Amino acid sequence: MKEPLLSVRDLRVVFKMAAGEIEALHGVDFDIQPGSTVALVGASGSGKSVTAQAVMGILPANARITSNKKS
Repeated sequence: MKEPLLSVRDLRVVFKMAAGEIEALHGVDFDIQPGSTVALVGASGSGKSVTAQAVMGILPANARITSNKKS
């Protein structure tokens, strides 16, 4: 099997609120293989947008995110 184009391990996103912390994502793992088509699918509020924003670096997150893309 080829090396993944994108690999995400143990993705965790926490929002700090006045009343405490809200853990939006915990332990999300996935690989995207070169040439594959991928969709984030789920119910409203399930974390699709938070996952995408964290992987893109728009939201702060704790994770191991690696890419074989040279840029």
